[in-house]
Amino acid sequence: MFKKIFLTTLAFASCLSRSVDLTQPDKPQFNEAELNQIISNITHYPWHKQCSLRELIDAAISRLGVNGEEAKKLSHKIVQNTVLESLKNLVGFDSAHDRLKYHWNQKLEAQKAANKKSLMEEKSKLDSEFFQQKHLASREWMSDLFGHTKSVFGDGIKYLLNNPKKTALGSAIIIGIIAGYFLAKRTTKVTANYIDRLLRKPELARETSKKPLLSRMASTLMFWKKKKEAPNILDEVILPPSIHQQIEVLAKSLKIAVKNRQSLTNLLLYGPPGTGKTLFSTKLAKETDMHYVIVSGSDFHQFETGEGITELRKLIKWAKSQEKPTIIFIDEADSFLCHRATSSEKSRKLLNAFLAETGTETEKFMIVCATNKPDLLDKAVIDRLDEKIKFDLPQETERNKLLQLYAKNHLQKASIDISAISNELIQKISKLTAGFSGREISKLLLAIRNKVFADGAKKLTAAQVDEIVSIRVEQHNNALNYASQV
Repeated sequence: MFKKIFLTTLAFASCLSRSVDLTQPDKPQFNEAELNQIISNITHYPWHKQCSLRELIDAAISRLGVNGEEAKKLSHKIVQNTVLESLKNLVGFDSAHDRLKYHWNQKLEAQKAANKKSLMEEKSKLDSEFFQQKHLASREWMSDLFGHTKSVFGDGIKYLLNNPKKTALGSAIIIGIIAGYFLAKRTTKVTANYIDRLLRKPELARETSKKPLLSRMASTLMFWKKKKEAPNILDEVILPPSIHQQIEVLAKSLKIAVKNRQSLTNLLLYGPPGTGKTLFSTKLAKETDMHYVIVSGSDFHQFETGEGITELRKLIKWAKSQEKPTIIFIDEADSFLCHRATSSEKSRKLLNAFLAETGTETEKFMIVCATNKPDLLDKAVIDRLDEKIKFDLPQETERNKLLQLYAKNHLQKASIDISAISNELIQKISKLTAGFSGREISKLLLAIRNKVFADGAKKLTAAQVDEIVSIRVEQHNNALNYASQV
């Protein structure tokens, strides 16, 4: 559009310039501001769409009221100014200096672009030459290295072929180095497993007979001390004669099995709480020269479903890694080994994992499950347990023995004079404590010891015994009444 305006305006200007004398410009007899306004209107008016430029100029001159020669001069001036204004609007130059400056800048920009392109081409050429030289140098270095290596190995092989004895010696050294590497690797692994076995204890273990490493080292170094002949440890477990005979037979058979590396027997111990099931298991481990680890079935519920199974496997793996067989005593076994029909999905998965780990006989460990409610155990678990032993509440004869045992352990070892405890008093206490478990009798004697300490005396009196016994019996009866109501 601008090109059409420019060419049309230029054509009209040429035609008018031929008929107008520009050498003698006269002073116009009209308003200059009005003339400028007319020129601006003509410049910006889209005259090519509605009329010709001549028509616009004639209209402007007639409006100014100019005639004759002045009209021609004014027409020429309007055309000249209109052309200049159109050029300014199209190109944006106000003077010849601006046009020269524009063309100079354009030339500089073109020169800069050409120089930049030349520099980029030169840089690309130099980079290409550099990488070519680097590649050639790398190839020469590799070729020299290969030739040198080939020469060294070739000379070495020739030397070995010409010296059979040194060849055999070199082969032996190489084989020795390889064997030493694998031997060191294996020895390191075995040593790490041994140290881990010494120091680590399963997370589920509440108690274990495994002594700390320093204690074991100290006992090993003190070899000059004579070991006392150990009495029958199971004598400390007070049970009815029939049950005591059964556990003695069991202990003897386990001793022989441990000695001959034979498979071990799994046990089920059931009965009221506090009747000596845990005590029997620890004493059995000492009697048969085995380790023991005590866990509670309720501890498995603190883990998520998969974590409980993992901890169970870690426990059994730890037991298998010991240098001696291990008794794994599971207290409250009914809390996670109960009937599948009444248990949760989590307990069923634990039960399945337990059955999978104990499905085959082994000489590494034996399972001893203790429960107050054997009827809650799953049938598959009961089938895994080879022998079942019932631990009932002690009768009067067993209570007498328990009172004498705990009087010695809790009172006499605490430097308390127990001369006041006669056989008649023990008989009296045993009758008053009917229905007490072995744990309750032990706590009774501990309460008597605390009473003596609280009174600041070192000699026990019958009055102190009667006072504590009456309090404990009353507490026991209240607990029974509360349990029956619940």
